[in-house]
Order: sequence, then structure tokens, then C-alpha cells
Amino acid sequence: MYGMTAALRRPPSSCMMGKPVTGRHSGDFVMAKKKKKAKQQAESIDAALPQIPELWQEAHRQAMSAPLTELVGSLSGLLTRRMTARIAGVKDGKTITRWATGEISEVRDIEVEQRLRTSYEIAQILRASEPDPTVRAWFLGLNPHLRDNSPLDALAAGQLKEAIGAARAFGEVIDHASERSS
Repeated sequence: MYGMTAALRRPPSSCMMGKPVTGRHSGDFVMAKKKKKAKQQAESIDAALPQIPELWQEAHRQAMSAPLTELVGSLSGLLTRRMTARIAGVKDGKTITRWATGEISEVRDIEVEQRLRTSYEIAQILRASEPDPTVRAWFLGLNPHLRDNSPLDALAAGQLKEAIGAARAFGEVIDHASERSS
């Protein structure tokens, strides 16, 4: 019995049955291998993602940096004051005129500003390949990407991601059609 107690007190020479202890444990090796595999998977996902077209990036930059007067003035000129008021969710077209002229310099409601900036971004994307009457018609028409709702209604309801996705899809269709005719 005494010999058994002494064997239990002896420090272990390894963490793995008879193998000498090294600076790294097997758990460290497994963890490093998992990290490497996760990094490779992330890189392959990034490579598979489509690159954002320069047009979309530029339209986004413009929409985020444009002053309120330019946003509202451009939208009301393209769509009408009444349609812009509907997107913004304001009852009176006079508010649109006040924003466009700079009489009111800030939008109090963040969601209203998001809808206006997204609408402006969409207009910039579409104007790059379409004349203004077509862009205006796109805002009004029923859109299959929006479950046959108009982009105007989708924007007014705050469905910004869906509306901009529909605009990008429309732009891609136009781009592919022009490539085939060339």
C-alpha cells in the first residue's frame, strides 16, 4: 500500500501516457488547426461574394454626403413634391419645399432622413442608366421584387433594404440587356 501512495505523489512525466511533455500541448495544436480552417473558410466566402459595383458605391457616397436641400430638391424635382412627401411620411408638401429651400435645415425624425437618403441613392443608381421619366415610372410601378408593391409604397413603409435591392436588380437587368445588344 505504501508503494502505491508514493506513485500517486510522484509528478507526472507527461500529460499523455508515456510521452514526454513539450512546450505545446495537443490542445494548442488542435486549436491552431481550427483557427487556420476558420480563416480559410472566411477567405473562401469573401472570394465568393460579388464585388459591389462602383456605381452603387458612388451612389451611396453621394446619398450619405448630400445636404438635405440637395436630397429633397432632387427628389421633388424628379418625383414631385407630393411623392417625396409620401416617401418622407409628412402630410404637407410645404414641408418638402421648406427642406428644399433650406428654410428647415434638419429632419427631426431619423427614419424620415433614412427614407429620403435611400430614395436619393436609388434615384442616383437608376439615373446612371435610365432617363428621368423611366426612373419616375420605376418609383410608381408595381415591382415583382417588392411582391407587386410600388417602390414608392415600400419606401414610405420603411422597407428600405427591399427597395434598394429592387433598384439594383433593375439596374442589373438593364446592364445585362445592353451587354447582349452590343
